[in-house]
Amino acid sequence: MIPNLLSKSRVTEVDAVSMRIISAFKNAGLDSDLHLPHMFNTLESFSKNLTSAINRSKTESNLEEKDEKRDSEIRSFYYLLLGLLHHPDDNVKAAAQKVKKIFDKNGVSITGKSYASESSLVASLLNDLAKPNLQDAIAQLSGCAELIAALQAAQSEFEAARLAYEQEKAQESTAISASGLKESLLIC
Repeated sequence: MIPNLLSKSRVTEVDAVSMRIISAFKNAGLDSDLHLPHMFNTLESFSKNLTSAINRSKTESNLEEKDEKRDSEIRSFYYLLLGLLHHPDDNVKAAAQKVKKIFDKNGVSITGKSYASESSLVASLLNDLAKPNLQDAIAQLSGCAELIAALQAAQSEFEAARLAYEQEKAQESTAISASGLKESLLIC
């Protein structure tokens, strides 16, 4: 027995019932009727579109993963600077203090900001670290340039992922929803 379909029926229920109706028609051998094949072809088209809409992968954001990588690079950079502040060589210590002064404008707290704010702050930090007056200090700090490059790469990956996410969300917003297709199928 095929259940009644109501407008409040779930999208998946409507899809399942439409597939059962189509299957029953195909197995019943009613192809000789002049009107039924056209109706069922239309129903089958709606059903396929509904199944596709249900199965359409929702835009999954990998922004959290990319943000965590960026946060990890920020923390690594911070811990490197902390360690170098206690280096026995006074030149290394002084260079670490110079770089940490720039880092401390925002500090590790930027990892708790919104994606947009963190992106802006990280970009600002990277711009400050790229200034010519810091290059000698950075060069004196073993591993510092590598961590700055890793942070730059993580920032670039995050920005690329955010752009892809926003584009996918925009495309998804123009597609007909499964609920809209369900209503069309119920009318059909």
